[in-house]
Amino acid sequence: MRYFKQFIQPFLPLIPFTSLAVGAFMVLSCMESPTSDAGSFGTDWTVRDTSEATLWWSASTGSELVAVGNGETSGIALTSPDGGLHWTPHTFPGTTSLFAVAWTGHKLVAIGNAGLSSVVSTSTNGTTWTAADSISSGELAALTWTGSKLVAVGDNSAGTSSLLLTSTDGVTWAPQFAGTSSYLVGVTSGAGMLVAVGFNGTIVTSSDGVTWTPQTSGTTSALYYVAWLNNQFVAVGDSGTVLTSPTGKTWTSQNSATLSVLNGVTWTGSRFVAVGTGGAVVTSPDGVTWTPQTSATTHPLNYVMWTGNKLVAVGYSVIVSSP
Repeated sequence: MRYFKQFIQPFLPLIPFTSLAVGAFMVLSCMESPTSDAGSFGTDWTVRDTSEATLWWSASTGSELVAVGNGETSGIALTSPDGGLHWTPHTFPGTTSLFAVAWTGHKLVAIGNAGLSSVVSTSTNGTTWTAADSISSGELAALTWTGSKLVAVGDNSAGTSSLLLTSTDGVTWAPQFAGTSSYLVGVTSGAGMLVAVGFNGTIVTSSDGVTWTPQTSGTTSALYYVAWLNNQFVAVGDSGTVLTSPTGKTWTSQNSATLSVLNGVTWTGSRFVAVGTGGAVVTSPDGVTWTPQTSATTHPLNYVMWTGNKLVAVGYSVIVSSP
């Protein structure tokens, strides 16, 4: 099961953006109003939806938003055609949960698990999905699209080594050696470089998705998410950890002004916004100086994305948006 964030929220069941029977779903978003400006992005939040689901990840096709997670009896995807204001659930029979989703430009690819197997499902519209297909033992936690291939990371079924798979079409997947035995939780690409992060401060990089090289992060804290934002990589994790790097190879620790676990981070065009447990939100104009904000929820937030005119964050029984 996806246990890494559960360690820091023992009072809540482990469930993604939509939830499992053990939890509820909530989405917060920050909506643009006639009087709002760039200064309100990440500072003024509104609850947009609550549901008995946990959501882990979201993506945009350009015409709709898609969030994935755990429903009451299976994995679940929620779609929103209006930028995160209203959401429609779609269940995934045969899956336990969905942990990540990516848009390749012509199809959505979602990864998750069914028992001890990693599964994948694809869709062209976010509503109708292919039957979940087992692609590996173990659990995949994160997914990215490089422009030419998909890269998914996680850990094996025994929880003793990393799991890394690549695919050009989302159907056929090839296992790769990740250069580490640590559980990998996040992966991204930028500036011709792939970067994956995970437990014990693990960071590995690759130029092709096949050959991976361990890098020194300077921390032993678990890293849960990494993204290429505003011409730099930003990784976030336990105890408010924020690391930045222009190359993915040399990393600098930043003071995030919070001790909350940070699960996701995005860039609005004028500021970084990171979210985490307890509804934590911190913002920064440069990735160096961070300021705590109020998110309108105390539910853990697992993921945040910028839609082009608003922020949408998803988590345990909540979806929120800003402004």
